[in-house]
Amino acid sequence: MTDPDHTAGLRDFLYRAQAANRAAQASLAVLDSTLEKALERGLKEGLQYALKDAPPISDHRRNHRPGRQARLAADPELRAFVEARFGSMTFDQITAAVAEAFASERQVRRSAIHSWWTLYHKPARKPR
Repeated sequence: MTDPDHTAGLRDFLYRAQAANRAAQASLAVLDSTLEKALERGLKEGLQYALKDAPPISDHRRNHRPGRQARLAADPELRAFVEARFGSMTFDQITAAVAEAFASERQVRRSAIHSWWTLYHKPARKPR
């Protein structure tokens, strides 16, 4: 025999799911109609605006990117220490100097130093 409470709960769940499905279908129908009208208008009137390149990233957006900030970007003392050695030491030597001068939580690896140099200090290539 079937539990009446279980059957009533299941029936209620199915009714709610059916109502949600109908609401989603209605929304999709409205979206489809709107897109169809926009397409017809675009074909009839033509495109009014030329496509443009994306605007450059502003300083505000650059400073508020998601994720963790690079250690060299976040630590001005460490950054100054590394940048002062770019012209006179190799990346491996800079890594060793950082290991001697800073605590382990402030140290950076060779790859981080190279990435920083590539982004901010590498001279631009001359055209051929």
